[in-house]
Amino acid sequence: MVATEKHRWGRLGSISLAAMALPGVMLETAIAQEMPTEGIVAYKQFHYSEEQPAPPNSVREFGRAPQAWSARDLAGRSGSADAISGASGAGTDGRRVRVSSPSLYVLAPFGGHWAAQGSFTRDSVSGATPQYYSDMRGARQMQEVRNALDAKISRFWPRSSLSVGTARSEENDYISQAFSAQTTQSSEDQNTVWNLGVGLTRDRINPANERVVDERRQTLELELGVTYVWSSKDVFQLNLASSRARGYLSDPYKLSDRRPRQRDANTGIIRWNRWLGSSALKSSYRYYADSYGIRSHTIELGLATPMLRHLTLTPSLRYYSQNSADFFGGPGLDGFPAPPPAPKLFSADQRLAAFGALTAGLKIEWQVDQLWLIDYKLEKYRQQSNWALPSQRTTFSLDRLDAIFWQFGISRRF
Repeated sequence: MVATEKHRWGRLGSISLAAMALPGVMLETAIAQEMPTEGIVAYKQFHYSEEQPAPPNSVREFGRAPQAWSARDLAGRSGSADAISGASGAGTDGRRVRVSSPSLYVLAPFGGHWAAQGSFTRDSVSGATPQYYSDMRGARQMQEVRNALDAKISRFWPRSSLSVGTARSEENDYISQAFSAQTTQSSEDQNTVWNLGVGLTRDRINPANERVVDERRQTLELELGVTYVWSSKDVFQLNLASSRARGYLSDPYKLSDRRPRQRDANTGIIRWNRWLGSSALKSSYRYYADSYGIRSHTIELGLATPMLRHLTLTPSLRYYSQNSADFFGGPGLDGFPAPPPAPKLFSADQRLAAFGALTAGLKIEWQVDQLWLIDYKLEKYRQQSNWALPSQRTTFSLDRLDAIFWQFGISRRF
């Protein structure tokens, strides 16, 4: 949502400098323990769309021409000819999911040492996703709405804070309830801030195709981080997170999707923001590893540059690469998913395949006056199998996936 205090750094020892007053320069965790002196109301409008032009067969093996399957051929493998033919309206023009998501956020300090905040989001999702790999012939059109509400209350002390929160989201086939708690503690000179957080999410799954009924999922997450102001120009942050998911983790809308009922994941993120004199360099590296066998790397760079008096431009570039899950099934000679006989685990979900991705973005922030802030962000995403790191690639490639998303926001302090 909105970095509620990113223009007011509070007490930070000897480094309360103008260089840090540029939007996005000071890492948000470093000021999370500061009592907000003003409230804020913010509106955000987010839009996302993706497309994936698909040839007759959406999986290509290097060095071999694919065969094309008819709707009747595929129906013999997965159930219904109607479900495969595309007659349901999914189409094969490459258009996939569209998401429109308006949200409202409110922060209100009270009692001198307390603050309450909350948000409401309504996601409208339409389009279709493939049953396997990137093949859209088995996809069905969907039109769904998700309502999400979250709330948090925080207590502040001179050098520490404690927050507890809850969140709930509902859609026609999925209900999720979450609880969280976070505490921060800063050093005497205010140049180092430690944060510790815990979260618990409980989900109930009832897919429209009734492949499963009233399945459950529970996820426990832990996070430990430190933010260190090294100099008047440099801010570092290290976050370590671990999650433990148990329950139904398969995708009921994917073909023959059977995943483990447990998933453990660990994440490490390093951020470094440096003031260059006339702009701020924002950089980060993220490493992810889980019990599915997936290992991923994310590198991101951004440059926040003031333009004119109240305008800040931040171009950014992000690279992502992952290997495939241990139970991700490659295609057979016919290009159709080919799991081993009676497999216990199998998935042809392209999100579990090996791929690389690039995201280029531009964010514009306009500080209209002391009370009003307007921002706009546009990002273009492209995902390709051969963009994965050489050590993470496989012997076949999926069709390219393109996505574009934009976000408009307006906020007012009070």
